[in-house]
Amino acid sequence: MEGDYFFLPLEHVIFGAGSLERLPGELERLKVLRALIITGPSLATKTGIVRKVEETLGAARRCSLAEMDGRRISDLPTPN
Repeated sequence: MEGDYFFLPLEHVIFGAGSLERLPGELERLKVLRALIITGPSLATKTGIVRKVEETLGAARRCSLAEMDGRRISDLPTPN
């Protein structure tokens, strides 16, 4: 495999308690209409964070999920 990857400039990082609740405001600030979540299968299947992001963004700000192994979120088991 070969290819190129260009890192985008990192403006700032939001982390810690309450970060997820800040996501809709950050997307609004950046004028983002749709978010893309890229994750590996463990994060999507063994935690509930991906679903929490989807719920936080809601119907008004739809998001798509791409996993490293190519499966879609609708094909995954629900985390406990």
